[in-house]
Amino acid sequence: MNSMLSIPPLQRCRGVPLGTGNFTGCAYGTGEIRALTGPMDCPTCNGSGYEGVTATWLPHQNFGDPDCSGFLFGITSDDMGYIGCNDCDGVVRVLPASKLQGALDEMELSMESCTEICPHCGKVNLFVGFSTMLIYTCRECGEPVKLGPDPPSLYPGK
Repeated sequence: MNSMLSIPPLQRCRGVPLGTGNFTGCAYGTGEIRALTGPMDCPTCNGSGYEGVTATWLPHQNFGDPDCSGFLFGITSDDMGYIGCNDCDGVVRVLPASKLQGALDEMELSMESCTEICPHCGKVNLFVGFSTMLIYTCRECGEPVKLGPDPPSLYPGK
């Protein structure tokens, strides 16, 4: 990790540009929907809430900082791509923008993963860093999916 570099300023997602200086609006960008929890249907932010940001579930602790609890994301600025952390603001890697998605894909492929098919919409959901899922929110339709039994109660007798 290079602590001397910084991620370019992030722009909250405004949705799709309409060409008139106006935008369609984005529920992730306004905070109406929490980032990465509903259908990732905004073509500008893909559910991250920020323009030009590729959010991931790649733990920073697996890629450079074993003490950080944050997740990595990719962002492009001009012709440069940056892989940074959402928690410590560290920059893990700087590369040409054209290589950013490939680098994130390679990082994902290096980790354990599992897939589940959503019973609501039939789409495949990929979960990097997990060997099995018990509950998740479908990345396509945004519906909650429960696959396993209820976890044991933290409050016995309730």
